[in-house]
Amino acid sequence: MGDGVGADVLSVGANSNFSIDGILSVANGCTLNAGTGSSTVTFGNGLPSTTSSITGSGTINFDGLTIASGHTLTSSSGTIELTADLTNSGSFNHNSGTVLFRTAGVKNITGNSTTFNNITVGSGVGSTTVINSMAPLNLRGRLTLNTTVVNTFTTGNNLVLLSTSDNPADDATIGPLRGTALAVLNGTYPAPRYMSSENRIWRYIASPVVGSTVSQLKAAFPVSGTFSDPSACPLCPPTPAYNPASPSLYYYNAPTQAYVAYPTSGTASANLLFEWPWVLSIRASGWTYWSGYYKLYRYTSGNSGPCHGSSIDRCCCSQWI
Repeated sequence: MGDGVGADVLSVGANSNFSIDGILSVANGCTLNAGTGSSTVTFGNGLPSTTSSITGSGTINFDGLTIASGHTLTSSSGTIELTADLTNSGSFNHNSGTVLFRTAGVKNITGNSTTFNNITVGSGVGSTTVINSMAPLNLRGRLTLNTTVVNTFTTGNNLVLLSTSDNPADDATIGPLRGTALAVLNGTYPAPRYMSSENRIWRYIASPVVGSTVSQLKAAFPVSGTFSDPSACPLCPPTPAYNPASPSLYYYNAPTQAYVAYPTSGTASANLLFEWPWVLSIRASGWTYWSGYYKLYRYTSGNSGPCHGSSIDRCCCSQWI
């Protein structure tokens, strides 16, 4: 749509459904309004091709968007604006683009597990509520809730913030929530963090929430020490042998300028992870995605003190959430 000369606007089909196959191109400066009221644009829907793509840098407004079973849609690298539901019964390639749920009311995200780049909820015109039913909905970039009016995103406990490298810039994020009652995030979500394979290493971790415990940390990493219920670690490498009584978790005591083993007594569930840096002994021999978390294998290195002695430059920093 558009020839690059002037700004064209094409509005089609109030309360109508459309099927698109092949390439949909909207040129820079042009606007496509495909469906208003209660309309759905379906990519595929029995048409002969199994792939479609959206190209161009123009403005694209859909009412509802559906990807048919067996069909693959490569999205625009810009922004697709929706005023109703998004259903993916096929495959979706985000192409580093953004999906904006623009208008007021309740919108649903349903269908196959999908990886999105950016999702934006609300545009400042009425309150928007987006409810996710995908299991999971993977986010590669950023979830933003407009704070001009109340906007809500409900995770369905199936939102996953992806992490694809050791570079923090490659971690998915959620826009500002604190300090405003206008951005509402309902439900839980795992935020795994990628760790490269680096053999023996001590990693910095931190607890970003109040009230978390060592037992919650044990759900993702083996934690050993002199407390009453250290991890069993059946998957730890056989050499060197895993010693459940050898501390693997330390915190830094600033007054004494020393790392202190933690916990030393009681159960893991009775020992809190306070808001200070920790170091954890990990053998990152590769990671696998497992039950919503990245599961790593570690062993106690046998070296004295965190970071293999006093050389801080041999530590690699990361975060556990």
